[in-house]
Amino acid sequence: MSQFARLYWIDTEIRSGRFPNAPQVSLCFGISERTAAADFSSLRRDFHAPLVYRAQQRGYTYDPPGYVLPRLILTERELAALRRALLAAQEFGGIAGDTEALALLTTQLTEIKTPDRGRVSIEGGAQLAPDSLTSSELFEACRMAINRRQRLALHYSGAHRGTDSERTVQPLHLHRHLGEWYLIAHCELAAGIRNFHLSRVRNWLVFADTAAFLTPSEFDAAAYVRQAFGMRHGEPLVTVRVRFTPYQSRWIRERIYHPSQTLEELPEGGGVVLTMQVTGTFEVRRWVMSFGSEAEVLEPEALREEIREELKKLGKIYGFLLP
Repeated sequence: MSQFARLYWIDTEIRSGRFPNAPQVSLCFGISERTAAADFSSLRRDFHAPLVYRAQQRGYTYDPPGYVLPRLILTERELAALRRALLAAQEFGGIAGDTEALALLTTQLTEIKTPDRGRVSIEGGAQLAPDSLTSSELFEACRMAINRRQRLALHYSGAHRGTDSERTVQPLHLHRHLGEWYLIAHCELAAGIRNFHLSRVRNWLVFADTAAFLTPSEFDAAAYVRQAFGMRHGEPLVTVRVRFTPYQSRWIRERIYHPSQTLEELPEGGGVVLTMQVTGTFEVRRWVMSFGSEAEVLEPEALREEIREELKKLGKIYGFLLP
């Protein structure tokens, strides 16, 4: 039996109020009392356990109480991997309550011990994503409904039309985009697949198992998500070509904005042209305009016209006119 197993046993005995001592550890694990005594010394020296020997009980306790031996004892490489995973989880965020849970986990893992007695703190540049307004109850209801193929009744508030509606849906997939959760589902009212922003669901009801549905065999969640530039689906595929200035191209070359994108280098350091196929251009328009004069839409012509009309509206606001 390893020393770590003995340390966990001692920790459990202490927190159970049984006041373990070296002779008991020696008898339980078949080791010498000297080795057992060294285990108690290791708890105090290496894990900073507040060990106190009580002569009346002939054993050890924690003073002050409440100490818990860390549950993970890892190598440096394992700890580094865990640190990266935790930072990714913090960046990912989640549903309501995740922020507090991750913060607590960070605190608990701040001083994980490693076999070589090293000490590591969890830190990094990742910031916790803001809590989504999605309730944990709704998220869990959607997750369970997907697993059990149960239909859902949603009271949904649409952002674009500003009206509420009652929808019966067949939930297929949960997807997180820009810090917000979406339910991808077959909407029986629209007779097609739609995305429902969970923060806009006001009430919901899970149908009984007798109202279960069959998941369409042709539905591929990953392929469905990849088609859109964002969360706009249900529109025909369109080819978009955007030319970036030499200055902005430095950063465009470093990123993948869409799975279908390709980059064409322009001659004589003239920048790059990014080409991609997406469903609809509503979110692409906002993205292109975020680059200001550093980006120009080459096609489709309809997207160029949309941006031109948007600039005319801005001209009225800011006091300049476009022909």
